[in-house]
Amino acid sequence: MSMSDAMNDGKTPIWAARSGWWGRLQPGEKARVVSEVSYQSVCSGEPLQRYGTPALYWIGVISGLAKFIVTTASGKPLVYSGIGTGGWFGEGTLMRRGIWRYQALAIRDCELVLVPRETFLWLLERNIGFSHYLL
Repeated sequence: MSMSDAMNDGKTPIWAARSGWWGRLQPGEKARVVSEVSYQSVCSGEPLQRYGTPALYWIGVISGLAKFIVTTASGKPLVYSGIGTGGWFGEGTLMRRGIWRYQALAIRDCELVLVPRETFLWLLERNIGFSHYLL
């Protein structure tokens, strides 16, 4: 059984139970998230998302490690942050309905959970506890 399929109480995915924002959701909100997420495996050295493409998901790292890279004005890559198991990213880009202005690259094999932009924005608009978590 993969980590994305594992349930800790028969109903809640383990990744959700480990997320700081999950407990702030109402039962109907949780049901929508679980029904609409998708999963993706990314091999070490591959991008989690591509620079310049539309942001379509709020991305959670179920397992693995990634780094965030931007290209400087002189054309050199600059690693400015990292993200590991349990981390989430992309909320700022989703709120702007923008494109990815950085690249996330897997340092280790990663298993991701992808919350669709529409679901993320729906939670943001209706759940103040979720909104506060993001602040």
